[in-house]
Amino acid sequence: MDPQHDARKHFPRGLAKPYDPRMGELVAERAPRTGVDAVRRWHDRQARWYVVRLAVLAGWLAMIVVVLVFGERPVPLSRLDSAVTSGSVSSVEVTPGLPRGAEGSTHQEAHWRQGLRGYVVEVRQVSGRGADGSEAGVRPVLTQDLGARLRADNPDVRVVRVGDRFTGTEMFGRRLPATFEGVRAVLGLASLVLLLFGPDPWRATRPAWGWLALTSGAPTYAALAFLALSGPTPGLSHPRPGARRLRAVWAVLLALVLYAFFAS
Repeated sequence: MDPQHDARKHFPRGLAKPYDPRMGELVAERAPRTGVDAVRRWHDRQARWYVVRLAVLAGWLAMIVVVLVFGERPVPLSRLDSAVTSGSVSSVEVTPGLPRGAEGSTHQEAHWRQGLRGYVVEVRQVSGRGADGSEAGVRPVLTQDLGARLRADNPDVRVVRVGDRFTGTEMFGRRLPATFEGVRAVLGLASLVLLLFGPDPWRATRPAWGWLALTSGAPTYAALAFLALSGPTPGLSHPRPGARRLRAVWAVLLALVLYAFFAS
């Protein structure tokens, strides 16, 4: 029995003819030739990496959906004022301001939803010295409580007092609670393990994929590209036989171009 022919039967769908562009031959032809059992174990390992890679890719895609649906988009205070005045927003959650009669400053946030989209506004409330109503960086400075300001704009608006929220991570222009930072860290670590210990990647070398993630300024996009393009993925075509892979030097140049694009 031909061990290579027998080994191809042990790939899941989509791996029946895995291709390694660097070698210009079927990955199956690189399998050990010491017997059917050894070949079968080798292909089982390849199949497990295939499943792990698609699982991590699915995790990233699921997180992106959560970000787009439940994340809050930072907007200027004028956007909130306009929505409250027009009556298009009936309820706003506001974090605590300064106690009555107190002097100093504090950070306040307003959270609200319009349809499926969530929004957040950040301001700095000041009282006493320095309460000039000017801008502090990108946060407007208010001399009154944010909730009181909204009720003055529209007495019918419902202001719900909520505890301080720490939105610790931002993706695709949306802010999420700090707990999502842990989820992103786990997915990032899993992607790194695949890069370092998984099968030889397609379309770019390991160092090239690594440089794209480190220097492009968009590690999330780089991780998604690596997981989708570094091996067989349902719905995506395989590289043509003999195709060259992106090398580290060209990857650094490409990453610098991408960094300039995302930083602009």
